[in-house]
Amino acid sequence: GEDHAEIDEIQYMVTNRGSKHSFAFPLKSVYRLERFQQSEIQKVGDLDVIHYREGNVVLLDHLFELGLSPEKCFSFKKEETKETGGNEGAASSEKKFDEVKAVLVRSKNDRLFAFAVDELNDILISDEKLSKENIDRKGIKGSLYIADQLFCVPDEEYFFQKTLSNKTA
Repeated sequence: GEDHAEIDEIQYMVTNRGSKHSFAFPLKSVYRLERFQQSEIQKVGDLDVIHYREGNVVLLDHLFELGLSPEKCFSFKKEETKETGGNEGAASSEKKFDEVKAVLVRSKNDRLFAFAVDELNDILISDEKLSKENIDRKGIKGSLYIADQLFCVPDEEYFFQKTLSNKTA
């Protein structure tokens, strides 16, 4: 047992804190945090792609990818904007999505992927084991409590594989 002491504490980048869709990314897999303009997002087939420094980055809306209902997802997935009676309301909701906040994650084969998030929060430390008992869909590695709040930990490799297999199809 002494080698267990090293893996006790893991740092997580937490996002969307306080919402039902709070995610925690192990910090070691986070490459950087970025903000992208809506205009930088291009469609390549079914993928949202951003031209980034050393190449292209596939932008993933993980709520959408996890099969949650579209209204919970980010607006760039929805092509048409909702018609609303009040102009101010429409303008303010659109303004919010001029930029997309993203957590850039490097895959094992050194490709970058960007996970779109509503909000970037903190780096929190947890010494809890990942709970796998309430995984209800593919793409979730497990969940854990950090600072009395439940976070889902995305299974990044699942998304990488899924995206790459979509591209060749």
